[in-house]
Amino acid sequence: MHSITDIIKEMHPEIQICFLDYINDNQKLDDEINRWKSKNDTVLFYCLDNFRNYKKKMEFIRARYEKFYFTTPGKHNDKKHISNVDYLTRFSCGKHHPKIKHDLDKKYQFLFLVGKTHSHRLLLLESLAKKGILEKTLFSLRNNYHAYEHVLPKRVDLPRQYEWPEISDLGGFNAGWHHSDDPMAIAYNKHIGEPHPLLYKDTAYSIVSETNIEPNMNYITEKTWTPIIAEHLIVCQGNKGNNNFLESLGFSITNDIISDYDETNHEVITDLCCELNKMPVETVYKHTAKQRLHNRSLALDEAHWKKYHMQQISLK
Repeated sequence: MHSITDIIKEMHPEIQICFLDYINDNQKLDDEINRWKSKNDTVLFYCLDNFRNYKKKMEFIRARYEKFYFTTPGKHNDKKHISNVDYLTRFSCGKHHPKIKHDLDKKYQFLFLVGKTHSHRLLLLESLAKKGILEKTLFSLRNNYHAYEHVLPKRVDLPRQYEWPEISDLGGFNAGWHHSDDPMAIAYNKHIGEPHPLLYKDTAYSIVSETNIEPNMNYITEKTWTPIIAEHLIVCQGNKGNNNFLESLGFSITNDIISDYDETNHEVITDLCCELNKMPVETVYKHTAKQRLHNRSLALDEAHWKKYHMQQISLK
């Protein structure tokens, strides 16, 4: 396991690395900027979480300092951006992931681990429910405000056999912790990036809804990497061009069954799921066996991703 920050420290020990998660107010950030100015330092800002949480900080930085770059898991249309795949290399690479036996005795057509109920996810859930796809989906949901109550339940937990024991013991997964020492955060972080074998064995396709669908960026988290490692076919809701970005990294996402589609359009994604639902799983899995194995193998090739991170740094 490694982070792009490890590579930067090796290649450019003179660069200062600032983890924006640890700076909670502008006064502290301003003090740091003044310190960097006094030393004429080049600074790399590390942003792992949803970039929406960093936008105001980055605007504050741009107005006060020029000698900086920033790095996120994915791609930004910004000359100061450095791409990384840290959600893969920090949380999946270097671990032992048992190969899941896809014996085609699937109990569910789809798997959807919803996470936080962002508005784009709720729209997708509503669309899936209206088309009958949610009935064929193993999913988890904490819909605390009971949005779209005409078609969506308020709460759905995974059956215990499909959940990690540490999370089941806490009453099922619940996103939204505020501290790293929260028991749910500890339980979740223990298994982040690790496919639950039975969960993926009993489901055919993963519906992935990434953290945001904002333009001019691609943001790829463990929500995408985990089913790839599990050798699932994925149908992704996320930033426009996420699939193209993944293919630029060497992954094979589309094929003659799943063609190119608009990742921001929940209705298009639902229609794609409807088409998949009509096809025999055995046929689809045999047809995509090499593709899915290639994607898993590439995802777990940490040496390859170290070179990738080195190349991204060298471009700046």
